[in-house]
Amino acid sequence: MNGIQTSLYLVAVALCIFCTGLTTRASRGRPLAYFTGFLVIQSATFLFELLISHPATPLKALWLALLMCGSLLLAPCLWLAFQESIAGERPRLRELARGHWLAIAAGFLLTLPLMSSMHPGTTFTNPLHETPLWQSRIIHTTMLLCIGIFVVQVPCYLLRCRRILAARLAGQAGHWAQLPLAIVLTTWLLAIVRTLNSAFIKWPPLFSLVVAVVSVSVTVAALYLLLRKFAITGKDEVASYSKSPLAAAQRDRIRRKLEASFTRDSIYKRSDLTLRTLSETLNESPHYVSQVISQDLNTSFYELVSAYRIGEAKRRLHEAPAETVLEIAMQVGFNSKSAFHNAFRRCTGLTPSEFRKSR
Repeated sequence: MNGIQTSLYLVAVALCIFCTGLTTRASRGRPLAYFTGFLVIQSATFLFELLISHPATPLKALWLALLMCGSLLLAPCLWLAFQESIAGERPRLRELARGHWLAIAAGFLLTLPLMSSMHPGTTFTNPLHETPLWQSRIIHTTMLLCIGIFVVQVPCYLLRCRRILAARLAGQAGHWAQLPLAIVLTTWLLAIVRTLNSAFIKWPPLFSLVVAVVSVSVTVAALYLLLRKFAITGKDEVASYSKSPLAAAQRDRIRRKLEASFTRDSIYKRSDLTLRTLSETLNESPHYVSQVISQDLNTSFYELVSAYRIGEAKRRLHEAPAETVLEIAMQVGFNSKSAFHNAFRRCTGLTPSEFRKSR
């Protein structure tokens, strides 16, 4: 049984590491740093599971504590990956609200009593030193509190991720970003079941194998589909455009409508602008609009919108010194100062304040 679990976790670790090579956008070659981080953390959690399940591994309390710490990072890292890859905004860690850090820090601190109980043996309890009852209760209580933080934390971040999907990818079923959601959701559900088993139910040893099979199966299936989606994204996009019935005259018409909507109507100032809403405004198919943006303008929808917003912001930063950076960010279509700051720095290499002073 232990051999099967070891093999399962090894497969999961190897696949997670392999998939980190997929975190480059086929269209622009920009690395998705937070999604890479998510895959690295996921592979680390499977490695800790392997070390815990293997009968000959020492320091089991340490690996369990690290597994709990790593689990607390999964959902926040996935949320950051969604902001980076879908919303087109790479958040800076030091700009995150304090609440994000407090929950993770509290969870980390709650694992310290468990770490203090580690020993060189291959069991959780030290056969050479009996753990006092009071210490055992502290360890179990802090573990339950840490798991409680995880149980509350994950749904909050998953809901945020779903809102990003709904706002930015309306109508695009089967997007690759839905696959890691399944991984985190499965991890969350299994954590609840395992906690109930340890505290109350006490299922037979076969239970741990079932947990391993379910966890690894969901992860492997999601990453396999992810591999296929990333592998065929570039090829299929080109192939689908080559077979598109969109004639040169139609493409030229859509391109002119696009240019008019951005230069004359300043549609990029709409903070809720998506490919679907843009297409509805132009009265054109989203697929055709996307094709024209990709083939004729040689960019993506979000990069096109960002370029116009940053261009307008640069003009206003110089011509309207009385307006604050936040006011300008909102006027050109950004939802927050941090998103504007990140996009502006990525485009110009300067912060908005530095750009304003540079003149």
